[in-house]
Amino acid sequence: MAANALSNFRFDIQALRALAVLLVVGFHFDVPGVSGGFIGVDIFYVISGYLISSLLMRELEEKGTVDLSAFYARRIKRLLPSAVLVFLVTIFAVTAVYSPHETRAATSSSIASLSYLSNFWFALNATDYLNATSSEDPFLHSWSLAVEEQFYLIWPIIFFLMWKFKNRKRAVLIGLSCLTIVSFVCGLVVIQWNQPWAFFMSPLRAWEFSLGAIVLLVKKNSSRRFLSEIFLLTGFFTILGAAYFYSNSTFYPGAAALLPVIGTCAMLHAGENASPANAIIGRLVRTDFVQLIGNVSYSWYLWHWPVAVLLHELRYDSPLEKFYGILMSFVLALLTLYLIENPVRRMRRLTTASYTTIVYGMGISAVAIALAYSVPT
Repeated sequence: MAANALSNFRFDIQALRALAVLLVVGFHFDVPGVSGGFIGVDIFYVISGYLISSLLMRELEEKGTVDLSAFYARRIKRLLPSAVLVFLVTIFAVTAVYSPHETRAATSSSIASLSYLSNFWFALNATDYLNATSSEDPFLHSWSLAVEEQFYLIWPIIFFLMWKFKNRKRAVLIGLSCLTIVSFVCGLVVIQWNQPWAFFMSPLRAWEFSLGAIVLLVKKNSSRRFLSEIFLLTGFFTILGAAYFYSNSTFYPGAAALLPVIGTCAMLHAGENASPANAIIGRLVRTDFVQLIGNVSYSWYLWHWPVAVLLHELRYDSPLEKFYGILMSFVLALLTLYLIENPVRRMRRLTTASYTTIVYGMGISAVAIALAYSVPT
């Protein structure tokens, strides 16, 4: 599961994305055996910390600085178009099936979601995410996207400042270690008196991103591939164990979040050295099906919860109907990937003009918020 020699593509990371989205979708559609599937979000956070830090490290080593406009433009181009599409389709679908009172509440959440502030919105409203049912807010899942966007906003600045110290990599490692400890400990304290704040607030989730970055900094190439296989299997079964044994009664995130986070870190570390020729899981993750799910994971995450909410509102709650809901959200995700996400990502004008991309992104967000605000209730 080492990176592809030609493209530097990490098949194992796509497989981790696939695992994360399958767990979250399974959790929200009440699939047996994944009562703790909400840990998929934590997997995504660790992956983001690892990948974004990798990009920043490469740029700092090559140029000695970070092009913030190019960084933000890439994130906008990658994430914004699909999110705006799904959120707008959702709010207009809500008006067709919700009562006026429910529509007003959903409209407020949609504006917070389009502003990437929904984690604050749900924290302030003391939302209990783990005990939410599919009759809840159709934008509830957007909290994790807001946390991730806030991470993207501040992370390159933090990384650049740490890089300015004399012993660069060591300074970054020490800084990230301190950030990890402070964020984690603060989370342990806050969850004792306000679980929604501990769950939704980005500073209290920062340790998950920073641990992903620490994996990147401490990685060592080794000829002892059997150790990598042990890391791989241990991480995989740690994640599966948490997904199976955790439930909506688990005191989360708190210390319980350590299991999926450490499991993901172990798999990322193993992915540097594990041999796909000798590992059963290594061969599995390279299959076209697993890679397809990894590719579509972002769009599928966007679509699955609104579909679950609307199906419940229409009283389609049987196991078979939920299965159809999973398929429906997956098909919508595929269409979004191939018709929106990939074409926008490959647009040459947006690739070469960072400020243009940022302006377009801000304009699209403003228009989307205005449309959501104008929805009749």
